[in-house]
Amino acid sequence: MKPAVCYLCGKSAIEENPTKKGDWIEFEDYKQESTGSLSHPIGLEYFCNEHLSAARRLKHKESGEALAELKEMFPPTESSVVSVVKANQKSSWWRRWIHP
Repeated sequence: MKPAVCYLCGKSAIEENPTKKGDWIEFEDYKQESTGSLSHPIGLEYFCNEHLSAARRLKHKESGEALAELKEMFPPTESSVVSVVKANQKSSWWRRWIHP
């Protein structure tokens, strides 16, 4: 399962304001994984509070189409690219221990 990191900007749920958190969006092609599966379900993506409403408006579409539209609506900025790269890197050993 992927961590709760915004698909568009790379902001982690841990970095968000507790009263204004993002959420997981289940797109049209979402298929719940069977119990015990360690893979990430198709059609399920996390969005921060800033991008959540736009993603919700497109949840009736298949994930590939919706994500392409969202990327056009919110082109990557230099800071978002750095955030996504950081989110995809392994945390230091003590952060993995605290936030598995």
